[in-house]
Amino acid sequence: MCFFFSFVPATVFTTLSYFVWYAAGKAEGNRQRWGNYLAVWLLILALGFVVCGAFVTIADICPIDRFMEGTAGV
Repeated sequence: MCFFFSFVPATVFTTLSYFVWYAAGKAEGNRQRWGNYLAVWLLILALGFVVCGAFVTIADICPIDRFMEGTAGV
């Protein structure tokens, strides 16, 4: 379940990175270079959310699963 919920922030960061990449393509010089760096960094963060969601799901430590089972307080 955490794996699927990790797609929400990953989608936000991926969309932001494409907007930054588009703006960097219109810029020149130093701004274009830093815009490209920022866009790549946002894509790496998006990938990090998906990797962490997969890890939490595979390791069976997802708190959402326990909440759905009704044992969140135990």
